[in-house]
Amino acid sequence: MEPLQIGAAITGLAAAVSNLRQRLAPCVDRSSDRQSTMCDLYSKLGDMTEPLLALKGLLGEAEFVPDERTDRIQVDHIIAVLTEGVLLFSLLQDFIVPTPPSQSSSSENPDPHSLLSGQSRGIIPGQLMARLCAYKRCAWLIATTLNM
Repeated sequence: MEPLQIGAAITGLAAAVSNLRQRLAPCVDRSSDRQSTMCDLYSKLGDMTEPLLALKGLLGEAEFVPDERTDRIQVDHIIAVLTEGVLLFSLLQDFIVPTPPSQSSSSENPDPHSLLSGQSRGIIPGQLMARLCAYKRCAWLIATTLNM
């Protein structure tokens, strides 16, 4: 995988995170329960931007990273992390269903938890949160290793 392809993949993942946060934002604003799954997911998605951008910056300037650092990480490990990001964010896209226009335009406040329809398809929020946290740690680990 070429550095430009890696940079494009990371840019795509960052865009997916941004899109997911935009879809969640209206319901998070209406939610009175700040400890809800939706608010937690919104927060964890916000935490993903920094490691992705750090990774993109370091991998985009791979020619300036000393060989002893780049030798610590195999390219297939980076590809595995990027692939996990694609799978995870795709699953989150399925989990977060946009509020139908009839609900969002009504004067009543729709149930903010109606946005999280993935539960009806067997998607467990706790497992998604755990995968999101693990993914963030993997992205930081690669970025830290390249920056040591």
